[in-house]
Amino acid sequence: MTGSASLARETLLRLVVWGSFVALGLVGVVRTGLTAGPVGGVFATAQSIIEQGSIAVDGNTTMVGALDAPASGLAYVSNHFVAAADPGAALLATPAAWFGIPLANGLHHPDAAILLVGVTAVLLLLLAAVALAWAGGRLGVSSPLALLGGAFGVGTFLFPVGGLTGTVLVFAITAFLLALTFADGADSRVEEGWTPHGRLTMSGLLLGCLPFAVWYGWLAAGFVGIALVAQGGRRWWRRVLWLALGGALPAILFLFYNTVWFGRPWRGAWLYAIGDPWQRTIRGRFFATPITDLRVSFRALGELAVRHPLLIVGLIGLAVGLFFVPWRARVTTALLFFWLAVPALLDRQPAGIVAEERPVLILGAFAGIGYLLLIAVIARERPRFVPAVMLAAVACVGVGIAVSIATTGANRPAIVPIGTAPSIYVAPVALCIGAVALLLVSGFSPPRIRRERIAAISGVAILFTLSLSGCGASATPSGEAVSSVPNLLPPVATRLASGTINPLWTLDANAHIAADGTTLTDINETGTATSPRVPVQAGDGYRLSAHIVLAQGGGGAITAHVLWSDTMFRPLAESPLTLAVGVPSVASAAPAGAAYASIVLALPPGALVDTIHFQPLDGGRLDALPNYAKAALAFSFDFETAMGGLIHTRGGQTDHDVADAIARGMAMRNGANFLRQLFAAYDTRATFYVNGYNFLTGNTLRRQFVGNPTYTRYTAKTAGFASDYWATHPWYGDDPFGTEQTDPAWYFGSLTKQLAADGHDIENHTFGHLFLHAGITAQQLDDDLTAWDAVAKENGFAPAHSFAFPWRASNSLTAEYYAVLAKHGITNVTRYYDLKPGTYDLQSVPVYPQIHVVPDQELIDRAGDEAAADRGIDISLAEGGIFSLWAHPENIATPAAQAIWGRVVAYAADRRSLGLWVAPVTTITNFVDARDQLRVSSARVGATTMLTVRDAGQAGVNDATLTLPGVPKQVAWRGGAGARDINGAQIRVGNILPGETITIEVRYS
Repeated sequence: MTGSASLARETLLRLVVWGSFVALGLVGVVRTGLTAGPVGGVFATAQSIIEQGSIAVDGNTTMVGALDAPASGLAYVSNHFVAAADPGAALLATPAAWFGIPLANGLHHPDAAILLVGVTAVLLLLLAAVALAWAGGRLGVSSPLALLGGAFGVGTFLFPVGGLTGTVLVFAITAFLLALTFADGADSRVEEGWTPHGRLTMSGLLLGCLPFAVWYGWLAAGFVGIALVAQGGRRWWRRVLWLALGGALPAILFLFYNTVWFGRPWRGAWLYAIGDPWQRTIRGRFFATPITDLRVSFRALGELAVRHPLLIVGLIGLAVGLFFVPWRARVTTALLFFWLAVPALLDRQPAGIVAEERPVLILGAFAGIGYLLLIAVIARERPRFVPAVMLAAVACVGVGIAVSIATTGANRPAIVPIGTAPSIYVAPVALCIGAVALLLVSGFSPPRIRRERIAAISGVAILFTLSLSGCGASATPSGEAVSSVPNLLPPVATRLASGTINPLWTLDANAHIAADGTTLTDINETGTATSPRVPVQAGDGYRLSAHIVLAQGGGGAITAHVLWSDTMFRPLAESPLTLAVGVPSVASAAPAGAAYASIVLALPPGALVDTIHFQPLDGGRLDALPNYAKAALAFSFDFETAMGGLIHTRGGQTDHDVADAIARGMAMRNGANFLRQLFAAYDTRATFYVNGYNFLTGNTLRRQFVGNPTYTRYTAKTAGFASDYWATHPWYGDDPFGTEQTDPAWYFGSLTKQLAADGHDIENHTFGHLFLHAGITAQQLDDDLTAWDAVAKENGFAPAHSFAFPWRASNSLTAEYYAVLAKHGITNVTRYYDLKPGTYDLQSVPVYPQIHVVPDQELIDRAGDEAAADRGIDISLAEGGIFSLWAHPENIATPAAQAIWGRVVAYAADRRSLGLWVAPVTTITNFVDARDQLRVSSARVGATTMLTVRDAGQAGVNDATLTLPGVPKQVAWRGGAGARDINGAQIRVGNILPGETITIEVRYS
């Protein structure tokens, strides 16, 4: 009975200790969730290994860090993003993610996979605690004390770490090595020349795994290995064999891993591939600012000590306890500390990573064994104080938990919040219960394995684990057929209603479009075809594919390049790709800062290329336009009174023809009235660029606007006028000082208000139709715009945001002039001089990039204009473009011109069903400006993609559209309002308020 009672008490103790350990770990996992940084990088990499056979985290970059962050933890290697961290933890997490992702998909909870990977860290540390308890027994500590010491030494760090990182892996490996070291040092048989085969084999295995966990781990492996060999005395060579046997397999796998991914077998291949320059050299990483780095590391240690007070106790115990252990344990511990802990302290600490995720956590393993040594010393020298030491340990753990709960966990940013559904906890809890059950077996001993088989069994076990984690370079598989996923590229050409084939791609002299209008080919020499730019989302992966037929003997591939550019269309990076016959596609990821991409194909002689697809593979690409629109068209008009601009005509027989100005002013009225009726019939709104006199219903008070200046630089030589008349006469000297009734050609106040009441947009064309290129100063422009703003406000009109240059006179203007425009609220300009004809997307002013340039195309009663307008609409629809069709209303006063405009407006209205958005200029550009303030990121767990859309601006965004990699089966929104729906592979995100963040959960199966 006594034996049974003792066994029952011992079993109860184990149940309490290990159950508390696992419970504490589960709390840490649940509380932490999936965060940006090392934890997210481990999960994202493990998921990519399973689902794509790749370590690339394209589309899951958010899990690692923001692309624009100073220390994102991301590297861009061979056109892909990878987590710039050592791969060991990701490889270890792969089996858990392998089972967890199907579980998450089955439960419709991404949290299940996250929890399962987090539990891997708990189980890993559980084994580390068992190892320390075993070492305590070898050091002569009683079983209950060894059990409690191992659990406290490691268990305190479970909360609130709760995630698997490389640092946690190094912590566990170090704890295993220290346990083996002290067990070996305490074994008297070693003094007699006996070789501990099992312990040496396991030590070699752990040392071989260190480079997977931390890149300088090979230093510790080498020096500690030499020390372990030297401890064998004359029989040192026997130790070499067993250490080599244990370390050979991970070393071979490590070399194979690096060779597959970086073309070199050594660790430097990874080191030099990572993105941050300071990480690429030993000096930059460790010795560039050693004092600063040490200061940051010690601050991290301070954070650890507050959250884990037992850390300091353990390190003190290590310093004291080393005096009571054999020299072999002392030497090995010192070498491990020097080659693992010292580099961790000198290593540059990435910003924004909490203490538990920093390399300095390695010191926790030394504190764990130190706490055991402290217990051993006290039990030997002052046994009465053992209960007090254990109670103090409980108090330290409690303080750490309280601090962690009271604080925010150093403000960890949760990517995927842990849910509340009990079902997602089934698998993690079951695993931990199983682990506890194994530890509760009678005698608390691991299964006995014959010593001579330990090495073989260990090797098979590690081989099996790493085989689950093996990742060779392979293309990302697609769950969708090419035909069912969106193609971001326009076709190579569009066929107009007349049957004419109009190229959309830019072709050199050798590249041609075949008669079918869909196939690229070439003659004689290699030809080059370049696609228009298409919007992309930085960090997301994209696949380029094409159907290729090569001439006989012409090889088996063609060369392609993806040209990435930023929001200003400036070249950012270039990704060379090879499209091979019979190979479906190649993939690349958009680098940080990328906003656009274009494709360049080098066509060998005789080649035929068609079915060219550039499709997204990850996340969600923010489209250029709202409500699923493919292109945007604005109708705009330069609307001027006789006083506004018509009296100031440049060129011709005279510069001052009042009768001509009056006749043209009346034609302006007639054309505007026709446009009112035309646009009302098609429920269309346009933009009218007006001068100051357009707001006036008269000027009987004889107001002098802008001081009625004389622009002395307006000479025949400088401004192109027929004479120097306007250099010597006041600009508003012809004002009749009448009313709209007496002088209808001079004042348009009532008509302009009618246009605004119809919903048309009234924008700025300068107050007096200034010819800016002729020498108007920036101050004179400022004065003119100030008058326009004042008169517009007097008459109830909103401030202008768009500006049309009179006479297209934007050439030679400096940034000073655009700063004046920006001062008056102008965000975009049109009638821009230096714009290439045939441009169908927004540009930016080179000297003032904050202001957009809206491309325009004139439409009047002129041969070819109507066909060109239809062609522009078709091209913009194919390319996803934005442009404006414009005229002076006076040019639409004739029946022929009105018939042309009627047909073109009808043509545009008919194409609304094809995705053409017809709206005023400012409506379009205001959306683009607001959309540019949206920040989209994605995190993928199994079949679920969590899209986060955040508005970083001040205006809010309505009806933005995201293009997905495929057609979703289920979409759920959190946050936002308004119209939210799905259209094939696109989703409308609804209305987002300024500063608001919405989350969209997308499932593809």
